[in-house]
Amino acid sequence: MISLWSFLVSLVIFFASLGAAVYSFRDGNRIAIVLALDAAIISALGLLLNATTRGELQTSDLLVFCALPLALAIAASAICRFYRPAPSADVAV
Repeated sequence: MISLWSFLVSLVIFFASLGAAVYSFRDGNRIAIVLALDAAIISALGLLLNATTRGELQTSDLLVFCALPLALAIAASAICRFYRPAPSADVAV
């Protein structure tokens, strides 16, 4: 039963990472794009690992392939939402 739950959690985090990547691309912030793509790649690898091992992931695997991508996706979305660059001080002469 735990294998089904770990697979579903991995799947949800994968789709959350993809959503963060789309949101980052729409915003155009390069740092957020990199974070979101890293989250999507790591969560996709976790999903693949979870599927090939039939959900028999250890706690450290769940930490690396679930918690880390989720944190990266949240950070990318937060950067897109709250970071606004300061206006430039370029003065046309």
